Amino acid sequence: MQIDNQTYLIEARWRQKQVGNADLLVFQSKVDGKSSWSRGLFISYSGFTSDGLTAFSRGRSTSLIGMTGQDLFFILDGSILLDDAMTMQ
Repeated sequence: MQIDNQTYLIEARWRQKQVGNADLLVFQSKVDGKSSWSRGLFISYSGFTSDGLTAFSRGRSTSLIGMTGQDLFFILDGSILLDDAMTMQ
């Protein structure tokens, strides 16, 4: 997928268990294994664990965006555009 001339690798999980640090690190390595300008969008129906979010909110910069099932609902409902959701800070 491309948004604002940026290429995104997408991974989606429709599981009851929240995504944690280990799954995010594996996905980050997949994204890093692509070209230097690739980014990642990780969609987790159940959201993310606090340790997963904490690990990616400090330290080195990341090229990942996390999105929950609720975020996806608002996009599909038309309440927010996908482009806007991807660029929110």
